[in-house]
Amino acid sequence: MIGSNIIMGKLKAKGWILKHWPIIKDKKVIILAIGGTKIDAKDRTEAIVHSLPSDILNNVKIFHLRGRFDHSKVNFILSKMIKMGLEDEKDPVKKKEWTEGFDDVKREYLKPIIAYIKGL
Repeated sequence: MIGSNIIMGKLKAKGWILKHWPIIKDKKVIILAIGGTKIDAKDRTEAIVHSLPSDILNNVKIFHLRGRFDHSKVNFILSKMIKMGLEDEKDPVKKKEWTEGFDDVKREYLKPIIAYIKGL
C-alpha cells in the first residue's frame, strides 16, 4: 500500500513508484491518493493519469481519500499559491474551505479499502 498526496495536480509519490515499480509490479499494489479536492473530483483522476504510465495504472488499485487542510500550517509560498488560485474561484464553499481550512478525514472512508484488502 502506497499513500501519496496530490498537490498541484501531481501525485507526489510518482518518482518513488516509477523507481520501485520493477520490484513491486508483481504484488497487489494499492495507492491511497490523498488530496484537498472532493473524492470524486475529476482533477484527481487526471492527476494520477498524468503521473503514471498505463502499464502501472492497469496493475494497481487506487482509492481516493480527502485530507485536512490547516491554512495556518502551510509555508508562505504555498499560501500565496493557494490565494492566487482562489482569485478566480466562483464556488463560495470551495473558497471558504481553502481560506479557513477543512477536515475531511473520516473513518467511514476506509471501509471500501478494508473490504478490498479482506477480499484479496
